[in-house]
Parts: sequence; C-alpha cells; structure tokens
Amino acid sequence: MNRETTAQFLKFTLVGALNTAVDLAVLNGLILLTQRGRTGSLYVCFKAISFLAAVLHSYVINCKWTFRVGVRQRNWRSQGTRFLAISIGGAFINIFVATVVAVFIQPVPVLRPLWPSIGALAGSGFGLFWNFCLYRCFVFPPRAIAPAGSTAAADRGFS
Repeated sequence: MNRETTAQFLKFTLVGALNTAVDLAVLNGLILLTQRGRTGSLYVCFKAISFLAAVLHSYVINCKWTFRVGVRQRNWRSQGTRFLAISIGGAFINIFVATVVAVFIQPVPVLRPLWPSIGALAGSGFGLFWNFCLYRCFVFPPRAIAPAGSTAAADRGFS
C-alpha cells in the first residue's frame, strides 16, 4: 500500500468507527424504545435501519474528508449510484454476519446483554474491508496523473 492509500485507509477506519457509533446508537435506541428486537426478524429490521443511517453518514464524511473528492456537478448521480450499489452489497455482508452472530450463535451468559452489539460489530468489521476496496476503486478512484502538458486528466473530469 502506498502512502496515500494508507492515509485513506486510516481515515476510512476512523470514519468507520464513527459510522459504527451511529449504527450502534440507532440499533440500541430502537431496541430500547421498543423493548424488543434483541433477536429474530425484528433484530434484522432494526439492524437494517441502523445500517442505513450509518451509510448516509459515511457518504458525507468520506466524500469530504477521506477521499477528498466531493460530489462533482457532472457526475454526482453516477458517483451516488456506485456508492449506493456498493453499500447495498456491504449491507448484505454486514447484516448477514451480524445476524449469524446475534441470532444463531449462543452467547456466554455474561455477554447476553451485549450480544446484539457484538453481532453488529462483527458485521461492521467484515463490511469495512469490502467497502474500502470497492469505494476506492469504483466511487473515489485516485486522481489520474497525466503527463506534463496533457489535458487527459482534465478531459476525464479529474482536474
């Protein structure tokens, strides 16, 4: 990994930690408000809602800070569509792993109150690598470096 990629991955990891806080706050808030949803299909629904809140947060922060590309007027639809498609794939991975842990793996009794969050953290960990690799390649690719005097990068919208 080169220096730029390493810096982006570290920023992405920090943003991911903030996204995880959003995810957990929404998930546990829904469980607290309803006094239900620690397991079963309601957990899956709550986890999907909390994940979507975290994805919105992720898009804004990653555009502005991690990859420093922002939304360009010419390609915001394309960029947003790619981000959403990758996020949906990441959502399936995140929710699947979280559900396997929270619903199908029996916790030791002392961890039972934390088990929904432990499932969510496991899902977030798997989603982290999926999302970084695909966002960096397909949504926020590194800027092309054109030879001196060339306008190739500017023609592709990388200026």
